Amino acid sequence: MGMEANRILFNAEPFGFGPSAAIAAIAPYFIGSGCHAYAGEGHSLDLQKHLPYRKIHDMTGSSPRDWDKLISDVDIVVTAMDLDIAIRSLSLGKRVVFYDALTWCWQAETRWPRIEELIHRPRLLYIAQNFIGVVERLAGIKSKNHFVVPPITSRARYAPRNSQSNVVLLNLGGLKEAL
Repeated sequence: MGMEANRILFNAEPFGFGPSAAIAAIAPYFIGSGCHAYAGEGHSLDLQKHLPYRKIHDMTGSSPRDWDKLISDVDIVVTAMDLDIAIRSLSLGKRVVFYDALTWCWQAETRWPRIEELIHRPRLLYIAQNFIGVVERLAGIKSKNHFVVPPITSRARYAPRNSQSNVVLLNLGGLKEAL
């Protein structure tokens, strides 16, 4: 799946701030070529308003038909963890990039079977954030449509001047599942 696309729609699952922050970190690499828009709702939409998308679609309260109309007008959908939007986009024949920061935590009896099914779809690229057990979980999947990447973060906007500190903050917040 090449990334040649003139019209890209970005989206993030409205779950916490992680998916929206990931899309906010990814989108700037695509902005500046072609037509790029964001579609979302609630707080996931709020985090995108400062980015230079050509258009922002507030989909709060929108029907599936509204989503279908919006998705039909794009070439590719890049979503952070919004499984329903990924499935909807694929059903409309669109190429999809699905970023998943929680591959490590999905239980076999819940969301994972739907994701595993997606990974085998030829028009989907599955990007899993590396964490304990992710490489092993994906090792048994025959599809070549998946990659493991380090956590996606924004670049630091500034570096401290003449820092003499020998302290490092190590955040292991992902080790405890909130659910």
